[in-house]
Amino acid sequence: MQITPPAFRSLRFNCPHCLAYAHMNWQRLRNDRGSTPVYQAICPCCNSFSLWVGSNYDLELDDYSDAAIAYPQSCSVPPASPDMPASIAADFEEARQVFSVSPRASAALLRLCIQKLCEHLLQEQGDINKQINKLVQNGLPKRIQQALDTVRVIGNHAVHPGVMSLEDRPELVAPLFGIVNLIVENQITTHTLIDELFNGLPAGAREAIEKRDTPKS
Repeated sequence: MQITPPAFRSLRFNCPHCLAYAHMNWQRLRNDRGSTPVYQAICPCCNSFSLWVGSNYDLELDDYSDAAIAYPQSCSVPPASPDMPASIAADFEEARQVFSVSPRASAALLRLCIQKLCEHLLQEQGDINKQINKLVQNGLPKRIQQALDTVRVIGNHAVHPGVMSLEDRPELVAPLFGIVNLIVENQITTHTLIDELFNGLPAGAREAIEKRDTPKS
């Protein structure tokens, strides 16, 4: 799912409530001189609103040119996949909660999510780069390897100086939430579904399949 994060006075973005990509209706709620300016953007799909607090006054505009979202706390990024392990889902939700105020913090938390996910899949701890390599050796699809490395590299740049500044490019972070969910769905949801269906086959059919695939001596 392609996500367009909310931005002050942006006409279109994904609603932080219903996630619909919609044309937002902006209003200024407080015009009193000396008071903190508050704006709202109303989603036409769910009629919910987001609140924004002005942070940069522009003399030429005689208005605020920038504002930070104050409500809701979690911006329009998808929730965790229902099959995500609970300990990982907690970090994922924390990344959602801080996304609107610190995309860098979100990226670092999402990197932690995939590190824990690799540990969950391999049932062992270790260096995340080596763990991804081990998963590849175990048959990990190339696209999922690329997804893991994308989150790993962007997350690394969130906490270490490098060539990628997430402060200047916060739009790089929003898609990472969907990528982490995609990894979970590929490596956990799909495998669980196949196991359940296969184990539901008649015992004779499963025995015949096992016999078919047993190497002949």
